[in-house]
This record gives sequence, C-alpha cells and structure tokens, in this order.
Amino acid sequence: MSYTYSANDMSVGDLDGDGQYEYLVKWDPSNAKDNSQSGHTGNVFIDAYKLNGTRLWRIDLGRNIRAGAHYTQFQVFDYDGDGRAEIAMKTADATVSGTGQVIGNSGADHRNSSGYVLSGPEYLTIFNGANGAILDTINYQPARGNVNDSTAARTSSTAPWPSAPTDRPCGTPASATATPST
Repeated sequence: MSYTYSANDMSVGDLDGDGQYEYLVKWDPSNAKDNSQSGHTGNVFIDAYKLNGTRLWRIDLGRNIRAGAHYTQFQVFDYDGDGRAEIAMKTADATVSGTGQVIGNSGADHRNSSGYVLSGPEYLTIFNGANGAILDTINYQPARGNVNDSTAARTSSTAPWPSAPTDRPCGTPASATATPST
C-alpha cells in the first residue's frame, strides 16, 4: 500500500509553559477514508511543533484508529491548570506516544477485511503536551455500539467549562450510533 501524507487538522496550545503557543498538526495519509468507504488506511500522526518549525514529538495513532474525517479528533487544553496544555484523543491498541510508550497490545490488528475497525478496545488518552508521554488512559465512553451504517464510527469532542472560573474543564467525547430506517 503506497500513500503520502498531508497536513489536516491543527490546534494550538502552550505545551511547555513558556508563554508561547506551540502547534499540533494531524497528518492524514492520502488513502484516508470516510466511514462510508471501505479500504485499509495508513496510520494517522499527531505532531507537536515549536513556532520555529522544530518538531517536539510525534504520536502514532496506529493501525487500529482508521484515518478519515470522523475518526481522529483531538483536544488541546490545560486540563490540570499547571500552565501547560495536555492533549486528549481517542486511542486504541498499538497507539505509540511521543516518548515511545505503547497503548494496549502492540501486535493487535482489529481491522476487518474491508479495512474497518469494528471491534477491539478503544481508549481516551491524555498526553503530556511537553513530551507526548501518556499521562492517563481510560476506556473510551461511550463504548462502541451496534455498527449498522456509515454514522456508527463518527466521533466528536469538546472541552466544556461547567462553571468558570473556579471549576476546571473536562473533556467530553461523543459518539454517534445510528440505526438505518427500514
């Protein structure tokens, strides 16, 4: 399978607490697929860069996070209030952190013959913004539902601030699972 990479989504945050934004770029392979399209895809990468273009680290989401418009959202925010932003995203077996830590089973391949990832564990992982290390990983909620059509794997997320300025924000992943009408 041959493909190239192009920059896709981007976000900014002060990852190292120096008062200047760094930027994060999601790199999608040229064979990325929408949920309605079958086929295997290349891995998705999230890179962190200084403003001068120096790459700080790379997270490899691995073969069990499919490349496409609805699979790989990420959040950048200072969740713990220490002056340095963290990164939150959905991960799976074989995701590799910016420091080389592997999430779950490094050898697992949950793709089916059509290239879809319809089984296997999914996680919500918080990464250290300064070096891309894993800070915490929990089971992804909501869990994968009954897969019936192209909307089953669509995810989105937000960082709500319930009652500013005293409470800290919390990441809120969401999944859409739809049953086709008959």
